[in-house]
Amino acid sequence: PRASADFPRPSWCRSARLMPHERQVCSDARLAAQDLALAPLWREFRTRERLTPAAEAWHKSSYFGRLKACGSDRSCIDREQRSRRRFYEQALGRTTAG
Repeated sequence: PRASADFPRPSWCRSARLMPHERQVCSDARLAAQDLALAPLWREFRTRERLTPAAEAWHKSSYFGRLKACGSDRSCIDREQRSRRRFYEQALGRTTAG
């Protein structure tokens, strides 16, 4: 679905299956921005922790499962994104702003 306003979106939006949570992220400027902000944190976490492919898959599956369970509930998606950001920041030894 095309959003009414133009804003940066995650690159995966172009090829997403567009499940309810994906539609929300790809059509909401705030959720899209939060998703984009998570990507470098994930890459740094994955590298610093030297995750095995199995551990990497587990982390992704766990997070995406929670997002999928949100359906199209924007506040649920926002909460999961903020929770994941806090997790990465704490694991990387950074203070979080909430």
